[in-house]
Amino acid sequence: MELSLFPNPYQFSRSQYNQDWLAWVRQGIIDEVVVQVYGSTPAEVQQTVANSGIHTASRYVPVGIGLYTGIKAKPFNLQAIQNQIQAVEEQNLGHSLFIWEFLVLRTINAHLNAL
Repeated sequence: MELSLFPNPYQFSRSQYNQDWLAWVRQGIIDEVVVQVYGSTPAEVQQTVANSGIHTASRYVPVGIGLYTGIKAKPFNLQAIQNQIQAVEEQNLGHSLFIWEFLVLRTINAHLNAL
């Protein structure tokens, strides 16, 4: 059995949720880590990645970055997401995309209502 973890960046996880996921990685409890990143610009993404603990975790397990593709009340912007992906790939890291369902539904409804 493999266990994947999708935590917030390490310092935030420790201070806000008392989650020491790097210790779990070092202990061999976690098999993969995809750190959630909520930055909206490439610079914010790069800064978060640099301080996320992902590089330490990469010495032990496969890692990646989960990019949040929605920003609260605004629909997502495809070009902004592509720029964030490029910022992650420039650091030789894989990525996944995630969004909260209500944002997707709100965007779809707005487009349908505009028709």
